[in-house]
Amino acid sequence: LFYHITPTTRRSYLELLDQLPGGQPWSIAVIATIIWLLMSIITKAREMLGFSRGATLRKVYETRVRCRRCGEELTAQVNLLNDLSIDYERDVYTVRKLIVGSGANRCFQAIEVRLTFNKNRQLIERWIADGEFVDEPEAAE
Repeated sequence: LFYHITPTTRRSYLELLDQLPGGQPWSIAVIATIIWLLMSIITKAREMLGFSRGATLRKVYETRVRCRRCGEELTAQVNLLNDLSIDYERDVYTVRKLIVGSGANRCFQAIEVRLTFNKNRQLIERWIADGEFVDEPEAAE
C-alpha cells in the first residue's frame, strides 16, 4: 500500500490514507492498528537481530580508580560495543583510558588505565599508572 507513495505525488499522505483501494474511507482505528502492527514487527525484528534496549544498556564495563597524588576516587566507563580495539595477534580486545579528576583538590593528574578483554568481552587483564584500582575486577556482562 505504501509503496505507491512517491515524492512526485501531489496529494498529501492524509489524502492517500483517506481512501481504501475500494473507495471506502479509512477510520482512525484502522490507521492506528496498522501503525501499531508495523511498530510491533519492527520491534520484534530489532530484538531478533540483537538490538534490544536491554542488550545495549548492559554493555558497559565500569571500574573505580583512586589518584595516587590526591586520593580522589574516579569512575571509568568502557562501552564494550564501541570503545574496544581488537588485537589480532593475541585474539583479545584492548582499551586505553586516560582519566582526569574534577580538579576539586587542584590535582589534574592523568591516570592511565589499560584493560584487556577476551573474545566474549570479559575482563582478563588490567593495568594502571599514577593510580590504583579501588574495586575488585568483575566479569563484564
